[in-house]
Amino acid sequence: MKTKTCVIQLVCALSVLFFALTPAVFGVEITPDISDPFYSPGTDPVGLAYDGTYLWNADADD
Repeated sequence: MKTKTCVIQLVCALSVLFFALTPAVFGVEITPDISDPFYSPGTDPVGLAYDGTYLWNADADD
């Protein structure tokens, strides 16, 4: 029973360590800053979509 408790504690400690280091390893920003703001080209913006290449703007007037 004591071995099982030690294994569970070890797994928990490694999980915490993994999730603490994941942003540093993969370069993920926890609090990203606005790097390049832009205004909507239309008069009534209703949404944005990103297809992996382009950022699309949806406008209610179109």
